[in-house]
Amino acid sequence: LLPKRIKGLKKLSANDINQIAVDFLNRIDDNITKRYWNTPLEKVSQFLENEHGLKIKSEYNIVDANGASQLGYYDVKNGTIFINQEIIDSIRYPFVFSHEVGHFLLHSKLKTHQFTYDNFKDSDYSLFTQTHLLENDKHWVEWQANCFAASLLMPKNTLIARLISVQTNMGISKQGKIYLDNQEINRKDHRKIVKALSAFFGVSQTTVEYRLESLGLIEHPPLSKKEEKDKEFLRQLSKLRNF
Repeated sequence: LLPKRIKGLKKLSANDINQIAVDFLNRIDDNITKRYWNTPLEKVSQFLENEHGLKIKSEYNIVDANGASQLGYYDVKNGTIFINQEIIDSIRYPFVFSHEVGHFLLHSKLKTHQFTYDNFKDSDYSLFTQTHLLENDKHWVEWQANCFAASLLMPKNTLIARLISVQTNMGISKQGKIYLDNQEINRKDHRKIVKALSAFFGVSQTTVEYRLESLGLIEHPPLSKKEEKDKEFLRQLSKLRNF
């Protein structure tokens, strides 16, 4: 009996969200995007507090209405972002904080009861597309917040510029994309590039991997006939919606 729609939700594309993140950063300091700097989260916090009156607090033992532990959440009613104190100095903090900023900027005006929102069915995972299926508005809300976090921390043009810089320093001639196949030299280069980007942007290597893949910056070789058949098999399985 749960509603399928959240009033006021816009179905923004990844490009739309990246542009929103870039425009937001430019309001803080346009040098961040023009000079391809990493995102200064302290400046982001100060800007949100000074310009929007958003409060940002860290506390231990943050839990939801069901008592489940949370890394962070955005309290719409009180205009506050709460972050679990345990992750403040960890590699997880930048993404969690940016995710909640995404909720603030994209979803503050949504009209839904929190109980209703929490009880939307969690997104199923598609083995074929290797992505979560966006079947209801809760899925869209969380995907948008994740996409915003990735865009805020690694704007598309900044990520490409830094990728080219790393590849130049490594002496790689084909730049702007990562060619990844089963050759050990290419896999080794891939690991070194991801590690360097992770260090520059201050995020986990997994976060870098997801961002590169989502922007099509990792180029894979064409699939073999067997791999094509396996992919089609997974596609058919995904239609059954049993996993």
